[in-house]
Amino acid sequence: MKKNGEITGQIFMYIMMVVVAAVLLLFGVNAIAGLKKSSEQAMDVKFENDIKSYFDLVNSLLFGSERLQKFNINSEFNTICFIGQGMKSSSVTTEYFQINEAISAETADNVFMLSSKSMRSIQVASIYGDQPICQNISGNIQVRLRAKGDSVEVISVINS
Repeated sequence: MKKNGEITGQIFMYIMMVVVAAVLLLFGVNAIAGLKKSSEQAMDVKFENDIKSYFDLVNSLLFGSERLQKFNINSEFNTICFIGQGMKSSSVTTEYFQINEAISAETADNVFMLSSKSMRSIQVASIYGDQPICQNISGNIQVRLRAKGDSVEVISVINS
């Protein structure tokens, strides 16, 4: 025969188990969200370092030499634009307000990545050209560059 105190003790144990499980679940969800954010930040830093190195490499090649390179980009971004040095001194604009604002502010950055929430910009070696080269992207791109002596020409950007 069970005593009244035993039933109360069992209910208390079940309540404690539910509370502990809820706390563990909450910490687990927060940890996973933190890992996802950290991996996206690491991907952004890797892309920035890789694209700077790629532009520097092509800039050091003989005039007219071409290279094609594949890059992984944070899936948050849906558009990438390369802005040539000739565009910064002209009245040519892009269809993207944020990029036009950055050009008007005479930023040294010349690679822009856009999402519905934000914009990120990077400065790479001098880009040849007076027209923006923009491409809708979804995670991976291939960029073909040509050495132009003191600058680098973006020949194509392909979503891959």
